Amino acid sequence: MTFFTLLGKEFANLRKNIGVILILFLVPLFIIFIMGYAFADDETQYSLGIINNDKDSILAQEIVKNLDDVKALEVYGFDTTKGAELAVEEGKILGYIDIPQNFEKNEEYGQAQINFVVDNTYPIKTSALKSIVEGYLEKYNEKTTAVHTAVNVGMKVNSDCKPDKLVTLATDYLSSRDNDVIEVVTKYTQTNQYQVMSSFNQTTCGMTAMFILFLCILWGSGNFLEERLEGTMTRLLVSPAGFGTIFTAKLFYIGFLAFMQFVTFFSIGHFFLNVPIGNSGLLILLNLIFIAAAAAIGLLISLIAKTRIMSIGLSFFIIMIFSPLGGLWFPLSTVPEILVNIARVLPSGAYMLAIEKIIIKQQSFFDILPNIIVIIIYFIVAWLASAVIGIKRKRTV
Repeated sequence: MTFFTLLGKEFANLRKNIGVILILFLVPLFIIFIMGYAFADDETQYSLGIINNDKDSILAQEIVKNLDDVKALEVYGFDTTKGAELAVEEGKILGYIDIPQNFEKNEEYGQAQINFVVDNTYPIKTSALKSIVEGYLEKYNEKTTAVHTAVNVGMKVNSDCKPDKLVTLATDYLSSRDNDVIEVVTKYTQTNQYQVMSSFNQTTCGMTAMFILFLCILWGSGNFLEERLEGTMTRLLVSPAGFGTIFTAKLFYIGFLAFMQFVTFFSIGHFFLNVPIGNSGLLILLNLIFIAAAAAIGLLISLIAKTRIMSIGLSFFIIMIFSPLGGLWFPLSTVPEILVNIARVLPSGAYMLAIEKIIIKQQSFFDILPNIIVIIIYFIVAWLASAVIGIKRKRTV
């Protein structure tokens, strides 16, 4: 019995599972669109409230004025904290800044504090707003440092000078300057429109990997186990075909279906959702290796499990470990470093890290080689363990 005869038998049995195959292809597409739109952030302006309780402070006035000039912000003024809180509850603003009384006086004696309240109902928008505001305040702190430096130096040069007057003069001087000492002319260029993992990038890659795991591990192990329980595998093991031929044919069959998943999901993602492809050769290579590893794990489960329930339980357990810890549900850039390190040693995490290097960072084969090695290790271990179990069973037949 040849490899192609065995492969033909597998595809002939496909008609018995056509419903399952349709689910494994259609459900991921539904999820990709739903999650992509759910987590998309297409805002061009972010609403921010400001409560200035120290209207006499020149520096506080500068904060309000400069934040109002930021094009990415839509600034609303409030007289009371209660009014700003109500606006947040009603969804009119994403957050607000509360500048306390005696703001400038407090600065003289210690670090001034500005209360920044943000609605975390929409994490992506919240993160963007925080980046804008905190980036501005960082620049503001630099300006404040310059004023304090001028005051301290002025007092040392002439102790008769009044600190308040020096603060006013230094602040007015900085505010009146059109340019810094060295003028910076900023020019913008765009070499790659995909600099970060967008919502559709993440869901397309993550759902592709997760449903490859479902097909190869859950459905694949069930397919292998079914032949064991029905006695078909016993008859194959006593045939002239070797163990390697039998299971290579099965892996090729499962792998082919999983590869079609990858092609389908990425094609739709690329042409309809603007998901980048990067180096297509590296992308295909990575997915082939990942599919091989997942199929080998499915094969191992089918040989370990004694019942269908045990096979399903083991498969779900492995998939539910690989999916969240591997970054298939959310970007690894949003989790603590310890979880990123865990992801690096999982096949799913290595896959997602390599995907980002290929489609976002446009990196080379040698950059993704460490990730590929991790996935290959899982394939080798699962395949060798399956071979040992399979050969022992053939000897007992």
